[in-house]
Amino acid sequence: MKRHWTDNELKEDWRLFPAERKLVKQHRGLHDQLGFAVLLKFFQNEGRFPCHRNEIPAEAISYLAQQLEMPTENYRAYDWNGRSIKRHRAKIRAFTKFRQATAQDIQELKTWLGAKIVPYQRQVEALIDIVYDHCRALRIEPPTGDRLRRLIHSVLASYDDQFCHDILGKLMAETRKRLDTLVATTAGSEGESSAPERSILQDLKLDPGRLSLETIRDELAKLERLRACSLPADLFRGISLHILETYRQRAVAEESYEIRRHPEALRFTLLASFCWTRQQEIIDALVELVIGTVHHIKTHAENRVTKSVIADIRRVSGKTELLFKLSEAALAQPAAASCTKCCTQ
Repeated sequence: MKRHWTDNELKEDWRLFPAERKLVKQHRGLHDQLGFAVLLKFFQNEGRFPCHRNEIPAEAISYLAQQLEMPTENYRAYDWNGRSIKRHRAKIRAFTKFRQATAQDIQELKTWLGAKIVPYQRQVEALIDIVYDHCRALRIEPPTGDRLRRLIHSVLASYDDQFCHDILGKLMAETRKRLDTLVATTAGSEGESSAPERSILQDLKLDPGRLSLETIRDELAKLERLRACSLPADLFRGISLHILETYRQRAVAEESYEIRRHPEALRFTLLASFCWTRQQEIIDALVELVIGTVHHIKTHAENRVTKSVIADIRRVSGKTELLFKLSEAALAQPAAASCTKCCTQ
């Protein structure tokens, strides 16, 4: 819940209506009245009960205390761990026509998450908000914060396990062998025993170098290497790009020896996801390199043509002959040439 509320927002979401005020006044102690009012309005706004007393904004507590004409300090005396709060929650559920989630509700929630949500969203905080909205629509009180997190992590783990085994089942033995060669390390060449071991995967992760024909050749070689793995055309059909990118990022972040240690279902899923997405990246990079190379050639050709045209303009046709005739005229009439020289000076 957000921490700061405007006056209009407080009036809209935290105002006690007559029926709610009557329900609040059924409790004897001022601290119970204010605590009950806080629980009631929080539940109406969020579709769940707060996890702890500090989750409620101070502005909301103050606004509720003003409506009940009592000091805000009464809220501090409200017992968050006794039997009273359990009775208060039960009253609020009955008043708002919500019910507690049953074991069947939890199982249906897990099935719904795994089939409809997790394939497209894997951020835990986002999943928590989605579950809250879903339970609110069903008028079911959602699990508590810690339990809900455990439930979401369980659904994510189950989905990942099933997803990896599905991918593994689509890969032929030869494809698996070729994928494994990507993370196999090769020692330094003879005479370079101290050179660090490298894998093909490390080279495939590298970005293109500077614009040149050699860079284009290198990128083409990477693309051929990836295509040589012979991934099935329908390997990731129906899989969201978000899920695919999650596995790809993990493959990029991990070292080759870490990937080799994974169970084969996860190992081959990581490698296949990387190869699949990396092919698209390299194709895009090749397009950019080709466009850049063509632009460079065009610019270079234009510069050469420009220099040639300028040289032609500067070159005077018959310059030598004109100079020869000018010399002859100067020799034939030295006085005129001298006069011309004086005038020029």
